[in-house]
Amino acid sequence: MLNLFPTTTIKGSKPGPNRFIFDLFQKLLGMIGGSLAGVFVLAIFSQKANATGVIIGTISGAVITFSISRYTDVNGYLYGAIGVLSCVLIGYVFSLFFPKGTGQPDGFTFKSIVKK
Repeated sequence: MLNLFPTTTIKGSKPGPNRFIFDLFQKLLGMIGGSLAGVFVLAIFSQKANATGVIIGTISGAVITFSISRYTDVNGYLYGAIGVLSCVLIGYVFSLFFPKGTGQPDGFTFKSIVKK
């Protein structure tokens, strides 16, 4: 009896308000979560990343993802990948323009951990 309920709800789901809420949730998660995942990728795999570049990359990644969702017909599941790529690329480029702060610790990137 317990297994019957989820099966009937999944098979019986029709496009409607509930599906719209799920799609909206996926889009918002992709737009915001993609940029945040880009921050972690940049912090782990780049030794040149600094706080200013990461902040610029995060904001620009969210703006680019929002613009793509607004003005193109891209599937909502690609928003996360677009957010990660744009955050990493823009954050890395802007990190090269700004000097690394003195309060940033060394030794927390993937390369420095593998060396040990």
